[in-house]
Amino acid sequence: MALAEDSRGVINELRSGKYQLDISQFEEIWKQYDKEGSGKIKVDDADSCVRKILSAVNIPSLSPYQETISSALTDTLEHYVGIHSLTVLLPLPGDMLARYYQMSKSHQTPSVLFMKLWREFDCDGNGFLDRVETRSLVRRILAKQQHKLEESYGIERVEFQIGEKELQNFIQTLFEKGDANRDGRLQLRELAELLNVEKNFLDICPKSLQQKELGDIFRHYDHDDSGVVEGPEFLAFVRDVLRIDQKPLSRMSRKESDVDPEELELAGSMIMGLVDENNDGKLDRKELGVVMEKKKQKLIKHQTQFLKMQESIDKGEL
Repeated sequence: MALAEDSRGVINELRSGKYQLDISQFEEIWKQYDKEGSGKIKVDDADSCVRKILSAVNIPSLSPYQETISSALTDTLEHYVGIHSLTVLLPLPGDMLARYYQMSKSHQTPSVLFMKLWREFDCDGNGFLDRVETRSLVRRILAKQQHKLEESYGIERVEFQIGEKELQNFIQTLFEKGDANRDGRLQLRELAELLNVEKNFLDICPKSLQQKELGDIFRHYDHDDSGVVEGPEFLAFVRDVLRIDQKPLSRMSRKESDVDPEELELAGSMIMGLVDENNDGKLDRKELGVVMEKKKQKLIKHQTQFLKMQESIDKGEL
């Protein structure tokens, strides 16, 4: 996906600040192709869309820029081009990335990254994010998304910038859509849905696991290739174990249920007690394989539900 050196030079010049496309101009053109507001357009429409967008910017010679961007966008086996790819290649303000973040169903937040950020920004550890914590988390995710795309295209990294008003409006939209009980806080499950966290990786795996499949699972959660699953990696794994084969919350919903931070802590402690033979607080490949045994999964789920219920009784909540 990385661009050739001459193409990178063209894109870097375009993003240098020399040219600037107004948000309203971009939106007017984009909506001609993204009529459903999905955050993506057909690959076949990319060239025409790019030509119209660049024509709105005062560029002396349009051809090199159009050819380079169109080539980068259409060099894919996918049938659609996401808004994120376009915003990182064009002279657009950082506001655009936030404005279309929710709309792009083609983008998914990795579960390990999501759990890492949740732990970092849930500053008081109460299992909820208030508006200030959510603002910091969202800004970090948007910046990471931009830099990831820049790296994939091999172009110069540009500091992520977003207008304060635009960011506040984006946060307001998140709370309007995700804060179901209107308590001014977002739960883990609410934010996971809003940020389109990737589907449960364990549900994709075959029911009968061989060494190859276990290796794939281990590599998926061992993000830093350290040889162990720990910290946010472990929490992401625990979250997925608890959600294996889970049904939607109701017949009217197509979305799977989620777990809360309290359940994560209970299940995490239980898993370590069952399989952490060397008591290092981490899972190696062998230990993770033990957790993936069906009997262990059922035990973990049932015990977690029991302990949570017992805690609720002790607190007088039931």
